[in-house]
Amino acid sequence: VHVQQEKQKELLKTHKYCLNGGYPTRDDHHIKCMCPDNTLYNGGERCQLTSISFDGNGYAWYKPLTTCDTWMLSIEFLTQTANGSILYNGPITKQNQPEDYFSLQLLNGHLLIDLNFGNGKNIRRHLKTSGNLADGKWHVIEIRQISTIEHILEILIDYCPLNSISKQYGECRFMIEFNEDAVFSTNRPLQLGGVALQENEINQQQLPMEYIGNFKG
Repeated sequence: VHVQQEKQKELLKTHKYCLNGGYPTRDDHHIKCMCPDNTLYNGGERCQLTSISFDGNGYAWYKPLTTCDTWMLSIEFLTQTANGSILYNGPITKQNQPEDYFSLQLLNGHLLIDLNFGNGKNIRRHLKTSGNLADGKWHVIEIRQISTIEHILEILIDYCPLNSISKQYGECRFMIEFNEDAVFSTNRPLQLGGVALQENEINQQQLPMEYIGNFKG
């Protein structure tokens, strides 16, 4: 107990415990963070951001998608803008040879998926969900490849329940079949909320350059 108290005292002195301009206080032998707007637990317990906002003029880079024979991608977003780039993972300059890319967009309030395994064959699907996803509410998208044997991508919207009704594809559960015996692979950065490339620099697909809304992690 004494060692723990000494560690807490050191954290209080250095302000290393709290993030984003927050400062630590101790109450009942526990450290709490006062965040910049003077409220406790603004976002995360250490004042860490739990969501990120985009105003149509930016983007965020992350490590590229790592996929195996089976994989899943999950993302939570909120927007009132019908068109925008949710995420993009692929080349950012014009390539002489086809290169793997994966794009997830909103088009007229519904999902648009672009996928290429580097063979020049573009898989493009516009998924008409039961409701408009640009409604100012939080929505969750899950994309998963169950196995390379079946060559199927499954897309679930808002935790679509796996009951007998939802297994009838459409509305909140979709399936994309492809014949390529390949695994998506790229070393390019994953781009969230926008794309760092000039218009017409890539001729593989047309990407909306702007996203206005939030993502939650």
